[in-house]
Amino acid sequence: MLLKSLHLPNFRNYPKADFRFNSGLTLIIGPNARGKSNLIESIFLLTTGKSFRTDKEKQLVAFDKYLCRVKGNIEEAEDVQGEELEVVISQNPEQILQKKYLVNGVSKRRVDFSGRLTGVLF
Repeated sequence: MLLKSLHLPNFRNYPKADFRFNSGLTLIIGPNARGKSNLIESIFLLTTGKSFRTDKEKQLVAFDKYLCRVKGNIEEAEDVQGEELEVVISQNPEQILQKKYLVNGVSKRRVDFSGRLTGVLF
């Protein structure tokens, strides 16, 4: 599986960001505190359904926002139709956090969501 694109509205320090990846090697470089770790965290969220940096999912939502999304398009090969994976984290007025996992727009349990995109974090 290859991650082809990533869309991050209101995820951590990204008010709205879109990334496109090719099938080759991708390097993420930049100055400190610009969002490199947040980008890696968003990809990890698509692989496992949870963050590797925090247990408090509210921290994933940008400051003063009530909803964030991490949406990625994956494909197995150039000629095979891929899938769209999405994690939506929202907070209602009663401060209750909700998390949804979607595959091609269809709601899934985390156990059925995780593992569709494989990744290694070290």
